[in-house]
Amino acid sequence: GFASPWRAAFDYPPLLPVEIRAVCFAMDNVVEKELAKLRTATNKVGFLLQYAYFKACKRFFFINRFRQEDMEYAARLLCVPIEKVDLASYKKKMPIEHQKKILTLLSFKPFEETTCVWLQKEISREVVRQSKPKQIFIHALNLLIQNKIEITSYHRLSELITTVYSEYENNLLTKLNNVLTEADKEYLDKLLNDSGQKSQTLLNQLKIINQSIKPKSIQASLTLFNIVKDYYLKLKPCIDALNLSPNSIIYYATWAQKAKLSQLKQFPRPEKGYLHLLAFIQHQFYLRQDYFMDVILKCVQSSKNSANKQLSELEQMTRHERKKAVQYLTKSNRHYRCLIDEIRKITQSSLLTDKGKVSKINVLLEEHTKQQSTIEQQQIEGFEKSLDHMEKIKIILIY
Repeated sequence: GFASPWRAAFDYPPLLPVEIRAVCFAMDNVVEKELAKLRTATNKVGFLLQYAYFKACKRFFFINRFRQEDMEYAARLLCVPIEKVDLASYKKKMPIEHQKKILTLLSFKPFEETTCVWLQKEISREVVRQSKPKQIFIHALNLLIQNKIEITSYHRLSELITTVYSEYENNLLTKLNNVLTEADKEYLDKLLNDSGQKSQTLLNQLKIINQSIKPKSIQASLTLFNIVKDYYLKLKPCIDALNLSPNSIIYYATWAQKAKLSQLKQFPRPEKGYLHLLAFIQHQFYLRQDYFMDVILKCVQSSKNSANKQLSELEQMTRHERKKAVQYLTKSNRHYRCLIDEIRKITQSSLLTDKGKVSKINVLLEEHTKQQSTIEQQQIEGFEKSLDHMEKIKIILIY
């Protein structure tokens, strides 16, 4: 609904700051000519006040609500004595004639029945979307201003919005009444069957979605989803007949989510309770599917985090072993380089015959082979197997 302080502010002329007041009361040649046609000080001040207020708010106000300070300001601008201004005599046809003239001067159209029909259609679109009343009210004001139409009274606008809301809901209830069978009603009533323990109603069980990704929790959620799915599929003809907008589904479902059991059972028209329950089932059907997608994503992320943790632990475990392997390979590489250097010296020696060079090389190779013990060979093989095993584990954890 609408807050009463906001309504009071809407129904009275605004309190204009100095700068804004100067702009609103500014008169061009056309306005001055119109004012010149008026005979009495009261009519002149009344015209200028209505003109200034309309420029500020795009609407007209009751004469008895005009602000005293604005009256005095207008009188000074028009160079008329304030004591000659009596707004109590500014009534009947004169203010209405002035309003028509002001609308023409500012290129605005009056709020008429045709405007009401057009605005009702625009409001209906917002009601279908289940926008909040205050949002619809502001939307209606913006539409009137954009189309240069006079803003009507608060009461007329609020009544129009309330009427559209009532018509929309009545149409829904009529549709529902035409398609809802006795079997459907009994099926929906099971949601409210408390068996003496309100916390154990099926409706209350369905209100909570467990966000845990533990296997038991997921299984429990799957069980509840199957219940929701059964309800949704059985009642789908009714849900399709209602054809609720996404916002309407959320609106009615949220109400059912927050409502007490007694509230759902005490509607003057029982169909209204069933409307909320159907929206709740539809919303839960969609919501729980989204929940399972979230569960999948969470499980994937959890597995990824676990794999990264295991990789990190594996890195820690094998770091020392890999360091030893690198040190050994470095040492072994150094020995081989020394061996190659010795062989190169022998091959380049001019003191040895070819046969002597071969003999000398064979002696070097035998000595090198003796240095490579069986234990060292086994260690190298162990390093190779360990590194190969680690790579296989990495592939498994990553993929």
